Amino acid sequence: MNDKATDYFFFMHPNRWSRPLSFEHRLGNFQCMGIPKRIKPIKTVVLHILDSDQYSNGMDKTAINNAYWMANPDPNLNGTHAESSIHAIADRQNYVVCMPSDTIVYACANPNTRQESIEIEIAGTFKDHANPEYWESDDAKLKLVNVAKVLKQLQTLCTFEMPPLQKGHLNMIGQVDINGFIQHRDVPLFADGVWRQPPESFKYGQHQDICQDFPYEILFDIMKTI
Repeated sequence: MNDKATDYFFFMHPNRWSRPLSFEHRLGNFQCMGIPKRIKPIKTVVLHILDSDQYSNGMDKTAINNAYWMANPDPNLNGTHAESSIHAIADRQNYVVCMPSDTIVYACANPNTRQESIEIEIAGTFKDHANPEYWESDDAKLKLVNVAKVLKQLQTLCTFEMPPLQKGHLNMIGQVDINGFIQHRDVPLFADGVWRQPPESFKYGQHQDICQDFPYEILFDIMKTI
């Protein structure tokens, strides 16, 4: 391991409203939602969209502002995002490393999937990014470059074997049966006593990010050059 606690945003910015949501990690105490020790190997990268885009006047502050938003939740929101965490966030100009790769974060609502995954949030809104043609734009490629960079940074800080650059797949309960990259929309959701599969899971609150026809090859080509 080449990391130290100060490499991670959520260590440096403890969640003031996290109730007892803190854990003792090899680097120290993280005051946020998560599990300190990964038992299963990393088999997939889960890509999320923040549904937040704070690009204005040539400056993109989405990554850093949303990292602060998770670290310092508004108590008037009843702690709704006090109970979430992420490994990293990327926007057009920046990325933020939030948690070490050997921790399990609470981003996708499936305990089986998160045990085997690195989870990354990407700046943007559900509506705009649901169009697969968007991901061929220069604007999207700026974000994907920082996704590639932050994945490499996570790997440099806390070594892990990157999943293969291919589309992955989950079984009916969210366990990885094909290693690779997936989207949040691909993750089954347990609701009303039954594992709900996409797209049925969307009716129970599962996020539909990124988009049905996300062009993974664009991200993979970028990752090969980083």
